[in-house]
Amino acid sequence: MTELNRIDGTQTDPMAWKPGDVVMAVNGGIWVRSDHPRWVWDYPSEAMSMPAPGRPHVPEGAVEEHDPLVHRPLLLLIRDGRPVQTIVMHATAQPAVESREE
Repeated sequence: MTELNRIDGTQTDPMAWKPGDVVMAVNGGIWVRSDHPRWVWDYPSEAMSMPAPGRPHVPEGAVEEHDPLVHRPLLLLIRDGRPVQTIVMHATAQPAVESREE
């Protein structure tokens, strides 16, 4: 994972995030970066529509930068309308499952 993909709660560089970035918080919450100067995060239900394939939708914003609702660290999932990390699963691939005997 690159430095860009994981930004912890001590991150102070506001340029680390771009409007339209989709992130997952440590508690599983999904947030979308807005371009509002104060309300920099928004709920995905308000922002997940895409105006065109590969281009992000930038929401209006609903939550401040260090609001306790946005649990840190954050994992970057989508930037510029595209996934930042992709795991390709082939149709023939079998997931590894541990056998549990009770």
